[in-house]
Amino acid sequence: MPSNEFTQAQMRGRTARFKDLKFGEVACLDTLFPEHARKIAHVIGPAACEDPALCPAIPEAEDFHIVMICAEQGKGVSLHSHPCVEVFMSLSGEWTIYWGDEGEHKSRLGLHDTISVPAGIMRGFTCDTEGEHLLLAINGENSGPIEWPAKTLEDAKRQGYKLNAEEFVTPISD
Repeated sequence: MPSNEFTQAQMRGRTARFKDLKFGEVACLDTLFPEHARKIAHVIGPAACEDPALCPAIPEAEDFHIVMICAEQGKGVSLHSHPCVEVFMSLSGEWTIYWGDEGEHKSRLGLHDTISVPAGIMRGFTCDTEGEHLLLAINGENSGPIEWPAKTLEDAKRQGYKLNAEEFVTPISD
């Protein structure tokens, strides 16, 4: 049986070049805090994001989303959860993945190590290696909205930000 035909042009629309990825710096509520500063690029599919301007390089996703996170040593994502599985793989450097309601459990990932965090579990991560490094995140189809602990929402409010009805980060004055 012959395979489906795809033209060169069609396949170009399904190709993401790293050099062309658009990394956003305020993709999620916790990026408002210095300890969680990072850059995020949506590679495939519209993953959970609180910045409506951050679009995936390959918009069409078949039941999953791929995101690249770039962070410096000591930076990463605060505790949060998704209604889907989230897989992390170190593309460079070492990372600590932590989970549990208080982040009480930890696992360190070396280069190319992978961990799969079940749906609904609070999780976060931190870059452990000097310099700027990449972590790959793969989410199941329904990756959002992101659930943040009350402390993160309160801290954002103290800094003058909130999530609006569409789950986008906005100044409180809006």
